[in-house]
Amino acid sequence: MIGAKDFSSFEKLSEFKVVLGHLSVESFLKNDEARLKFARGNVKIVTAVREPIDRIISLYNFIRVNPNHPMHTAMQSIDAFDFLQSQAPNFQLRFLSHCDRTDIETVFASMTILPLEKSTTLLKKHLEATQGATLKEIEPKNRTADRPGASNLLKRAMLNEDQLDKLCQIHHHDIQLHKRSLSMFGLDSTVN
Repeated sequence: MIGAKDFSSFEKLSEFKVVLGHLSVESFLKNDEARLKFARGNVKIVTAVREPIDRIISLYNFIRVNPNHPMHTAMQSIDAFDFLQSQAPNFQLRFLSHCDRTDIETVFASMTILPLEKSTTLLKKHLEATQGATLKEIEPKNRTADRPGASNLLKRAMLNEDQLDKLCQIHHHDIQLHKRSLSMFGLDSTVN
């Protein structure tokens, strides 16, 4: 296993068929071999996006119940909505961007974007089809809900309409990114 910080200097990329992990496209392309392969079309990026309001609610809950998180203590006294609206706008679109253009069309043209709701099933099918692998089913689990103190997690339904509207405005492009990932796989989009 190699961390994102060390990936830029990793020199054995050609020995691997698949690289999995939490790595922004920008960080991936800091590796000379990855950048060259990507420019030549020899790298296929497959990633997953989550409904953005649910993503930041999940982040809030994760920090609040994870005593090892560096922001855990401070988070105990931060208003939930203040935290939610302070999160970087359209984080997922920026995370997936790899050039000066950060538009949805550019991102979709350069990679396969799976909706998180079906990402394990779709990724399994993709790897079996492209790598000839036989993989077991992976069942996604909400680990935060299993932690001590998780009985009072923030839920989307606890936000009022004005708060949801404000968050939807802040994360408009990420919402469109997620909706498009759903539609690419024929899934219904019932999010704002």
